[in-house]
Amino acid sequence: MDKCETNMRSSSRLPSLDGLRAVSICMVVIGHSSGTVTALSHSPSVVLGFLGLGRLGVSIFFVISGFLITTLLPREQYTTHAINSRTLI
Repeated sequence: MDKCETNMRSSSRLPSLDGLRAVSICMVVIGHSSGTVTALSHSPSVVLGFLGLGRLGVSIFFVISGFLITTLLPREQYTTHAINSRTLI
């Protein structure tokens, strides 16, 4: 079995991405809560600390999703010689 075949048959789960996914989700939640923090405290340092976290978190999450999709498509093509979009969901 060659290296490519071994990589294609490996588990579809990448545990190392779970932590990064959790961080990106927390960034989105913090970004959404910035309106509440602004209402409680008008300190510019608090407000500036939360700006942009939501957008960055969404961007990180989309990059992870794109990476996972582009790794699943060749694996599906290799194992079944076709791409069934229902199995990717």
